[in-house]
Amino acid sequence: MAAIRVRYTLQFNAIWKMFGRCMDMRDIKNHRVLWMKASLFLALGISSGLLLLVEAHTIRIAMLWALSVWAFCRAYYFAFYVIEHYIDPTYRFSGLLSVISYVRQRKARAAHR
Repeated sequence: MAAIRVRYTLQFNAIWKMFGRCMDMRDIKNHRVLWMKASLFLALGISSGLLLLVEAHTIRIAMLWALSVWAFCRAYYFAFYVIEHYIDPTYRFSGLLSVISYVRQRKARAAHR
């Protein structure tokens, strides 16, 4: 069983490193591009939310949708603001993959202690 776990972990780590190299992106510093990106995310969120409500227009679906949006916003806030400002002020995240990598590294360090 331990050999399977080791093999799986090694394969996952190799894939993770390869994916990380492919996703090497630069920071966007242009304010117009940042506002455009935010506008596109907002438009995507509003349009997909409205399409969901048109598809199944009940109060229950609307409340579940609102709860889902709220929960993901709180998770996103935790992933970036709370971790950077309260848990580990020395670490700077560049995206959700960076958060996942940080959590994996933190778990690995805790396991070795």
